[in-house]
Amino acid sequence: MSWKDKLRPASLDDVPFEVFSHSADVAGRQIALHEFPGKDKSHPEDMRKKTSDYSVEAYVIGEDYFEKRDNLIAVCGKPGARKLVHPWLGSLDVICVGCKLTETTREGRMASFTLTFIEAGENLYPSAQPDTAAKLNTDAITAKNFAIQSFADDFKVTGFPGFIREDAANVVSLAAGNLSEQASIFGSGVVDVDLQNKVTNLTKSAPQLTGDPALLGGELSETIGYFSSTQAPSVKLVESLPELSGFADDLPQIPATTATRARQKLNTEAITSLVRRAGIVSAVQSVPGLELSNRSSALSLQDNLVGSIDDELDILSVSEDDNTFNAFAVLRTSVVEHLKARTPYLAQVVDVAIDTTVPALVQAYNIYDDASREGELIQRNNLAHPGFVPGGENLEILIDGITEGGAR
Repeated sequence: MSWKDKLRPASLDDVPFEVFSHSADVAGRQIALHEFPGKDKSHPEDMRKKTSDYSVEAYVIGEDYFEKRDNLIAVCGKPGARKLVHPWLGSLDVICVGCKLTETTREGRMASFTLTFIEAGENLYPSAQPDTAAKLNTDAITAKNFAIQSFADDFKVTGFPGFIREDAANVVSLAAGNLSEQASIFGSGVVDVDLQNKVTNLTKSAPQLTGDPALLGGELSETIGYFSSTQAPSVKLVESLPELSGFADDLPQIPATTATRARQKLNTEAITSLVRRAGIVSAVQSVPGLELSNRSSALSLQDNLVGSIDDELDILSVSEDDNTFNAFAVLRTSVVEHLKARTPYLAQVVDVAIDTTVPALVQAYNIYDDASREGELIQRNNLAHPGFVPGGENLEILIDGITEGGAR
């Protein structure tokens, strides 16, 4: 078989043409040349592989060459990558960047072309990514506003005996005191003066705030939100926020034997519900700022938050508060979407079998190619002695996730 027999019929997206000759720039590097005053030598910076380009001297011929010519011109003018079957180089993904036509009376029934192509690449970046953190915060604010409105609709002291107002103020004070207690448990050990002042002011102003349910709801929600923002972000803190309404478990049961007692009970329930919903919102708003160490912790956090929201949706489903129900349903979806977007950038926890007993320093180098991660290995596996990592057992390690464009 001669070399001519190996040539392939030329075409561009199945539009055929004939070829006289071709030339191509198919190899080399794209260089950025840096030249400096007073230096005889320049610095060539290697940027990437050079984009290949192809020049083809082509023609169409025959009694129907007008049609063949127009078909070739049309396909060359289409946007995007096209499939070029090159007689010498085979199938190529190219973009036509030049189509020069020549016709003469000396060469009847024929049109000549100079076709210029460049190699078609992939649009790898930049790529648009949804801002799941911003959407999460927006949906959280919407849920909080509806929760406050729901509280204002359900809470009433006007037209009832004075002890109803006093009792509601006492419940608000107990809720504020619980925030101080939680701050001491999850805080960094340093008392946040601004937070304590907010809690104190909420307690003192509770009797007056009860006369304006919308204002009371806003102040209570703002204090809970401020509580989470002033503490060092941690998964443990975030997971505790939906439980802030637990203070109400110790309150005495109120028998709804009269209209007044029924109102007292409804007010307590309204305050407790708002604290619980504000805690969920505060937890969700804290998520984007969390340092998540691995995928397992992210999935555990997602299960915890989604579970809390699901519990709240169950409560709301038997009420007539469609707006708050829908807002928390949307918030649930946003939590899942945000953590799903972060998960690929997190390390994965896996177990590996260790054959021989060696020091943790050596094992860290063997596993991570980084001896400085010895401490991480010891802490994660609760090793009794850093000098002896027992062979024949499994070790829990981290496999790094995607890092380009990501954040831990």
